[in-house]
Amino acid sequence: MRATQSELSVFYLSHLEEVTEVIDILRERQTVIVNLEQLNLAKTQRVIDWISGCTQAIDGQIIWLGERSFMFAPCTVKVIADESKRSYISPRVKVS
Repeated sequence: MRATQSELSVFYLSHLEEVTEVIDILRERQTVIVNLEQLNLAKTQRVIDWISGCTQAIDGQIIWLGERSFMFAPCTVKVIADESKRSYISPRVKVS
C-alpha cells in the first residue's frame, strides 16, 4: 500500500516487537523518528540493525538526532540541516 501524502511518525520503543510497525511505515516510504531510550544498549543495537537494513533497502537516509534518537527517511525526502550540527550515526551505536 503506497501512501498518497507525506507523514512523519514518532515512536518511543520499549519492546523489540514494536520495530515491525516502524519497518512497515518505512516500506511505505514514510519518515520515522525513533527514540530508543527505554531499551538497553544490546536491544538498541538490534533495533538499529533491523531498521537500518530496511532503510538501506529503500535507499533511505539515517540521521542521528541525539543520544538514542534517530530519523529514518526514504530517498524521496530531502533533509536540510547544518552539516556541522548533524551526524548520521551515533558515536555509541554502530549502524551495520
